Amino acid sequence: MTVIDERMPTRSAVPSWRRAVRGITGRLLRYRPVGHTACRVAYAIGLEQVSRRMSRQARYVPDRVPFEVPGRDGTPKVGWMFSGEGTDYIVRCIWTHGLAEYEAPLPRLYARAVRGAKQVLDVGANSGLYAIIAALAEPGLRVHSFEPFPPALHWLRENITLNKLDRRVEIIPAAVGAEAGTVDLFVPAKEFGDTLETSASLDPEFRKDHSEVLKVEALTLDDYVRRAGVGAVDVLRADVEAAEHLVLGGAAGVLQGGPLVLVEVLTDAAAAHLEPLRARWDYHCLCLLEDRLVELPAVTNVAGHSNQLWYHRQRRQQIQEIAEELKMPLVQSA
Repeated sequence: MTVIDERMPTRSAVPSWRRAVRGITGRLLRYRPVGHTACRVAYAIGLEQVSRRMSRQARYVPDRVPFEVPGRDGTPKVGWMFSGEGTDYIVRCIWTHGLAEYEAPLPRLYARAVRGAKQVLDVGANSGLYAIIAALAEPGLRVHSFEPFPPALHWLRENITLNKLDRRVEIIPAAVGAEAGTVDLFVPAKEFGDTLETSASLDPEFRKDHSEVLKVEALTLDDYVRRAGVGAVDVLRADVEAAEHLVLGGAAGVLQGGPLVLVEVLTDAAAAHLEPLRARWDYHCLCLLEDRLVELPAVTNVAGHSNQLWYHRQRRQQIQEIAEELKMPLVQSA
């Protein structure tokens, strides 16, 4: 069955002259000198949305990209990230589609989840988006961001400084695993030119082909928390490309404290590794869909919806409040 969105005209309903104009405009925008200039001019004179729309065809991204984070008092806070001349895929997505469309609904749910938090662990920080979201959303917290991949680490540092968050975001240039030591970081083979890699992993099976294997320092969260005097952790986010079970495997002390845990589940194997850990620490599991939170009986790889939120039953009221505020009903899985 074909469904036609009545809000948009079908191709046959658009006059031929208008289609021709669109085609010419599109070709001009794809010509870099014209497209990039048009995008810059539109942005400079205040036509930001026009610039963003044209950027999709022109493949243009400004040097610095702004985005809004809901603050504690409801007032939006503005964050900024360097685009690395358009090489940062995350920043490129935010520019062309908006923060609300990137890994929805994680950014706005994360901003709400850290409200009232004092200590947040950000594992797999990449270039710093979620560290910035947390720090802007809750001015009273401290973020501990872990990133072992040198190119991402560079932009993480630059972005934290850009937002003047150096005193509130601690950057740890290391991987996180089940044991401390030196480990292999597998960097996938390049598929998109100079795009900043977001899929480096401690799991050699996560990607089939690798461009390089780096030796990096690894530590455990329990060791770090103890050594740094962090104390109780309120929120733990782990996005490490199918190695999340290694992160949680070295975080027994952290998990005993019952923080909210946000993990990415990308494969069936990752789900199988994570389920015993969830059960061991008696966490409930929610799959994050764009418009609702789905209670899962066990950690499951849900196609197209990789982000999950774990919580202890004593945090149920907090989860309900988050769901109500974000207008995302809690539902049981089918």
